[in-house]
Amino acid sequence: DGGGVLGLSGVPADVKLEAVARDGWLVDVGGPAADLRRLGCFGAAEAASITLAILEAVAGQGKAARARDLCDAALAAIAGRAPTAASSLSTSRPPVGRLPLANAGWAWGFALAYGQIEGAALQAFAAALGEGRALRLARGRGLIVLDVDEGEEARLLAAARKAGLVTDARDRRLSIAVCAGRPACASAHLATRRLADALVARRPALLDGSFTLHLSGCGKHCARPPGPCVTLTGTAGGATLHAAGMPIPSELEVQLRALLEEQARQAP
Repeated sequence: DGGGVLGLSGVPADVKLEAVARDGWLVDVGGPAADLRRLGCFGAAEAASITLAILEAVAGQGKAARARDLCDAALAAIAGRAPTAASSLSTSRPPVGRLPLANAGWAWGFALAYGQIEGAALQAFAAALGEGRALRLARGRGLIVLDVDEGEEARLLAAARKAGLVTDARDRRLSIAVCAGRPACASAHLATRRLADALVARRPALLDGSFTLHLSGCGKHCARPPGPCVTLTGTAGGATLHAAGMPIPSELEVQLRALLEEQARQAP
């Protein structure tokens, strides 16, 4: 993590290196959970050597091992110092909106609706940017367009909206985690994206950002979000609803069941 406006503090990693000086790197292990451990600050060469040694130790424990499984003594033997407890802020949401660049210019961040986009829509958006425009991937399934002049912001936003991208950090779609769903996934019992769009269009106030609604087409629960969430799971006979870390809002349950019944009537 080189720092700057778009840091990676909430991104899970076995080993994380964060630049804090020209030749100084913080080395952390096992983030971003509450048990993140910090080995300290090292020069670039030593940080690289420690990272490789940690990865070798993990590999030696088998295919299912993670760096968080290494004990403090093992990490101390590698780094020459005992690890200490650290913390990591969650940054799971993608950056959306105007972002300052180090060269005093501007970039614009967009989120893929529900973390997904059709290939044709992405191709059309890239074409609308014009030749030579830099387009970068961002954490949380987002896109960054670099070096945007004020005069072209309106055109850029229009192209992004046409492609179905999220252009406003208050967009209610950011409160929904959605798997690929039917028909994209053969395991899915629900058209999850269609269900999400219908809920956003009809009752956006139910998605106030205090929790994440997780729409899963089957019991595999792909796209499961962290934190408090309400999960609707598609089954062969319909769907089930349960919550983690919170009660299920009664009005949300009513709306979801109504939309499911409507979707069932419309199914071929």
